[in-house]
Amino acid sequence: MDVLTNLAVSITSGAIAAFLGAWWAIRKFYVERNWERRERAYEEIIHALYDITRYCAVQKENYGQGTGLSAEKEHELQVKYMSAYSSVNKSIDIGSLYISSKANEILQLLRERRNVDYEGEPAFEVFEHEHSIHKESLESFLIVARKELHVK
Repeated sequence: MDVLTNLAVSITSGAIAAFLGAWWAIRKFYVERNWERRERAYEEIIHALYDITRYCAVQKENYGQGTGLSAEKEHELQVKYMSAYSSVNKSIDIGSLYISSKANEILQLLRERRNVDYEGEPAFEVFEHEHSIHKESLESFLIVARKELHVK
């Protein structure tokens, strides 16, 4: 009987240890995976805001005389701008899944501040406005991202 009790205790403790070890490993995997998603979301938004700011900075200096860049470089910037603008809009809509509420507030504020009369205003003024609001949003977003991602 003593042998059976020892065997039962050994099997039970081994099963419990295996269960707890597997549970901890799976939990750690999901925590790390969510962290990576969160980091990727912040990175994508930061890159998009940077690309928008960069394009607007070039375009706001264009007073109808051209940007001074080659057509190829200008096209590359425009493609990045369009992609970044789409990415920021997508992040505003679904970003709350991975980013903090503070970061989401910055993006919502950006959406509210984008209201510009694109038809009636000169292009350089539109890009001046776009540049200033996106640059300010980028700076605010970087502060929040550093805090959320524990980057010094």
